[in-house]
Amino acid sequence: MKVRTSLKIFFLLALFASQLIPGVSAGAVGGMVLPVRSSVSDAPVLPNVSDTPVLPSVSDTPVLPNLSDAPALSKFINAVENGNAEVVRGVNVPGVMTYRVVQQASDNVAYVSPVDGVVTQFRMAAQYGTIGLIAHNFLAGNNFSDLQLGQLVRIIYGNGYISSYVINSIHSYQALDPYSASSNFVDLASGVTYSAQQIFEMYYQGGDQVTFQTCILQDGNASWGRLFITAVPGASLPTIAMGRNVSHALTHRR
Repeated sequence: MKVRTSLKIFFLLALFASQLIPGVSAGAVGGMVLPVRSSVSDAPVLPNVSDTPVLPSVSDTPVLPNLSDAPALSKFINAVENGNAEVVRGVNVPGVMTYRVVQQASDNVAYVSPVDGVVTQFRMAAQYGTIGLIAHNFLAGNNFSDLQLGQLVRIIYGNGYISSYVINSIHSYQALDPYSASSNFVDLASGVTYSAQQIFEMYYQGGDQVTFQTCILQDGNASWGRLFITAVPGASLPTIAMGRNVSHALTHRR
């Protein structure tokens, strides 16, 4: 059972290479190059892990957003609401993105939505209390590179309530073996190398936080690297009246 679970963990880190949509052309967006189609044949290989993972750094004081987007946010919440208080239905970062969130099936941990404007919640991260949001960087993940430290992240639940988080770390990595799920990853800022297991532990076993993940394309390689952005629970912000569904909007849900 342990090996089977590990295989699923390591497979996630290469899932974007196997989920690319044919016919997408390359281009540059916000410092990230959009991917071209590619193919993957490597099966996941279990790595040897001995180092203690280094947790992502926390920096900068949260920057309070302009709350003038309340009417549009209220309309979005009404559209995604399904009454289920335990299911994440949307994510909003003011001025950057407002996306629907879909869940993975229990038997498909590698699934990533092929629909633009939709991000996928990583089921295995939820087991550790983390909200993992993954997307192809030629679809919804395109905007992940526009996220900045201190920005507000709103997680919308099926009952219309919102949890607020604040972006506290942004890290880019090069995959040394891009098509292998057990590749080592080099932090482009520090030069430190991490195993696939360490990356998973850093970003998906952090408890109550949000983790955004997408791929980085460089030198024509759609799986050249990975972008990870984390957000931690933020200070409560002013409650604003946006309709019957969000009377507690912009305050932390739990």
